[in-house]
Amino acid sequence: MKQCAKKVFLFFVVTIFYLQAVGVSHLIAADNLTVKINNVTAEETSKTVTITVTTENVVNLGSFGFRINFNPAKISFVEGSAVKGETISNWLLLTAEVIQPGVLVIGGLGITTSATQSGELLHIEFNIENANPGDEIDLALSHLDFCNSQGVSIKSINHQNGKILLTSQTGISSYGTCEINGQNLKLTATVVNSNDTQQNISVIVAFYSKNHQLKSIYMFDEYTLNPNSSVEFENEFVNFNADNVKIFVWNNLDEMKPLCKAYNIKPLI
Repeated sequence: MKQCAKKVFLFFVVTIFYLQAVGVSHLIAADNLTVKINNVTAEETSKTVTITVTTENVVNLGSFGFRINFNPAKISFVEGSAVKGETISNWLLLTAEVIQPGVLVIGGLGITTSATQSGELLHIEFNIENANPGDEIDLALSHLDFCNSQGVSIKSINHQNGKILLTSQTGISSYGTCEINGQNLKLTATVVNSNDTQQNISVIVAFYSKNHQLKSIYMFDEYTLNPNSSVEFENEFVNFNADNVKIFVWNNLDEMKPLCKAYNIKPLI
């Protein structure tokens, strides 16, 4: 944590000295700069999602720094995924680093070739870890620090937070619970059909070790799920020995087409 903080601090020290040295423009920052994270919709079966940070009414941008706060239980930052947008044309440095769970610090240094730039500042990728259809994952901006090419801070900054909204393309979703009693485990898997038509489903439960090695699987009988309904599958496992459980819902055991993202039950103790 201390090393991360030191790197972020050194980045901004270098930025200040660079901006004071170049001083390429007499233009000052415009009032009411707006920074926003655009809302994005992703299917629950998606492994990653790309968000876009945009700016409006920015004059002669030279450097910037801000934080994105997120729920680390739902998503995680993809290392090295931050890429430039169109707002800064000549990039000298771009850094993005998670300094603690759920806090991403981003800093950029460069010079715009034109006086006023509005548009996409940068793009960032997140992994979807453990989320369900209908989940709205908040992305909150904070600690905004923007300067022009002379190192003059932009005093008036508006910001707009964004969200990742997860949807189910198939209309099928699942979730589950586990109850442990000594060496026995009772598992309940629930599958929801939000469609107006029937859906044949096969529910498979996979058990994993701490290092993600598959230990065993269990398959429930195939089932026809009525429109706009749900069904529960229950089973008790004797002498249970695993650290993680995933629930898979397929269309059948022959095609094995996933109908929704696998539901990951929290690590078992």
